[in-house]
Amino acid sequence: DPLRDVVVLGADPIPTPIGGGGQPSIKDTYGAEAQAGVETPGEEAAGHATPEMAPPPEGKLTPQQIKPEPPPLSAAEKRRKVATFRSEGERMLRRENWRAARAAFQAALALDPVNFEVKDLADRAQVRLDEEEALQASFESARKLFDEGEYQDCLWKLYRLPRDKGLGDIDLYIRNAWYNWAAISLKAGDTGGALEKVSEVLQVDPTDEGALKIEEVAEKYRSRRKDRIYYVFAQKLRLRKIGER
Repeated sequence: DPLRDVVVLGADPIPTPIGGGGQPSIKDTYGAEAQAGVETPGEEAAGHATPEMAPPPEGKLTPQQIKPEPPPLSAAEKRRKVATFRSEGERMLRRENWRAARAAFQAALALDPVNFEVKDLADRAQVRLDEEEALQASFESARKLFDEGEYQDCLWKLYRLPRDKGLGDIDLYIRNAWYNWAAISLKAGDTGGALEKVSEVLQVDPTDEGALKIEEVAEKYRSRRKDRIYYVFAQKLRLRKIGER
């Protein structure tokens, strides 16, 4: 049967040369170009796109699509922005807001790194900021000593702090440190020490009622035996907080 012969012959495997490896290689099929990296027929149709041509995953954007690069500033625009940042920095200097001044000058220098006038202003703001941070650290140290009852060391720091640097009422802190030290001396039965320390309180605030009462009791019991009334009064004395009025 001729039709049957065609079907049978079509089912046989393709014969290979003696010593061959079975199926024909890319080189055998398409020539030497395939081994050299030349695209073979059907590869693009099969969906084998190169990584550079592959689109981003569905629902995801590339960094350039999320945040495109801003267009470069013209020379005139840079000069205008530098002048604006400098003006804002100088305004912050007048208000003694050193941190904001430094930030404005740094923004100007980012646009014009060789602007030496702005660099000098930025350095001035940095110096003042460093001084402010050092003063704040010294005050925090004094506050910690106050809370720990180390009044002598606390007062040593408080007397060295300036009165006009935004640290609050330094004289009030000094008054309360002397008051607490006087109260502790009275509790310990040291009337002489209490009188010395309470006199410092009254130099700061002559109308301090608590200090005047300590002075009265300490003076009364300075040369007499301390009785129950003395100790009851002393034990009822309440220590003040550093900023208490």
